[in-house]
Amino acid sequence: MRRVSLLALFMAAGLCAQEPKKPAENTQEQQPPEEDESLKPKEYSFNPLQAEHDVQIGNFYFKKVNYKAAFNRFREATRWNPTNAEAFLRLGDTEEKLKDKPGAQQAYAKYLELAPDGKEADAIKKKVAVCVSDSVPVFSSPSIAWPRRGPSLETGPRIESCVRCFWGPRSGPGGLE
Repeated sequence: MRRVSLLALFMAAGLCAQEPKKPAENTQEQQPPEEDESLKPKEYSFNPLQAEHDVQIGNFYFKKVNYKAAFNRFREATRWNPTNAEAFLRLGDTEEKLKDKPGAQQAYAKYLELAPDGKEADAIKKKVAVCVSDSVPVFSSPSIAWPRRGPSLETGPRIESCVRCFWGPRSGPGGLE
């Protein structure tokens, strides 16, 4: 009898242990981590050593006239250390070489914000002023575009005279008339 009661007790304990588990209250599916490391977005934290390294490599590329690679390195340096004035100065120089005037203006403005009394500050202030004057459209209004005594507003200036000014007298692209 004692064996039967022990057996019944063990069976009851086994049934209680096998109660169906309730589903987790948090039903949001978590996405698995990205397996390909190159597809992960890069996270930047303050790392002045990495920023200085990127500036040095960017200077190397800049001297080798590889402006796109230099641009990428200087941009990385500004992300690793957003207070590195030299990185913003070199980024502005590179963007100027790549003919990205608004980007160069932003980089130079950030440089002036970080180092208003830097060695290059006066020259950069002049460059920013030139970038601002270049970005204003020449033909912003008809009264500025052509003088009143000149050609009518409908036709504009004669194209032939513009071609002559650009290519020289009586020559065109490729030596054509």
